[in-house]
Amino acid sequence: MSHGYALSRCRCWLRCLLSQLSVGTPLLLLGLVAARPAFADKALIHVFINQRQESGRPWHGIGDPILGHFILKSPNEAPGAVLCVVSQDGQSYCIREQHGRLESPCPQSYDCDFRHVELPGDEIFGIVVLDPALVFVHLVDAVVITRTPMGDEDPKVRRMDAILRNIAARRAPPIFTEVQRRSRPFPVTSLSDCDDRACILRQSKMLIRIDGAQR
Repeated sequence: MSHGYALSRCRCWLRCLLSQLSVGTPLLLLGLVAARPAFADKALIHVFINQRQESGRPWHGIGDPILGHFILKSPNEAPGAVLCVVSQDGQSYCIREQHGRLESPCPQSYDCDFRHVELPGDEIFGIVVLDPALVFVHLVDAVVITRTPMGDEDPKVRRMDAILRNIAARRAPPIFTEVQRRSRPFPVTSLSDCDDRACILRQSKMLIRIDGAQR
């Protein structure tokens, strides 16, 4: 088959295909080809960690056993927040994670600013706040964030809660009384509620300000 004949057949096939498509179909095809970006917004997230854990214990102190010994840390030593973002399909990333090691941009501080945080474009996503100690990683809070109000029993909310629970268990395995505390569903809040004022969570408060948003 000659090159000219093959090119002619290709053009004929293309004209026939286009003749069968409605006016709106090419636009639909273009929409399918153009993938939605993974992240829709960037935000400033300010985390205020409570002075003590929900149990009443200080964040750091005697604990963290290693080979039968104990690491002694000052009971007054503040935690250091690490923030992780979780999409609706379970993909996640943590701010300043290097080769699997979590580093807080605000070590030994009860409040921390995370700037230009990329938020998923999903209608529902999650945020996890961790406190990486020398041995154990503490779960400060996990929260389900919705772009429009949803009830706590909405199937999408419950599915997101399960995803956050799995990530929290992997990043910060529960120990001792923490197992019971995590048996409750994580808090659920809308994105706009955390923008108007800081959302009150279990062991912290969180303020989320979308970059460039009008106030």
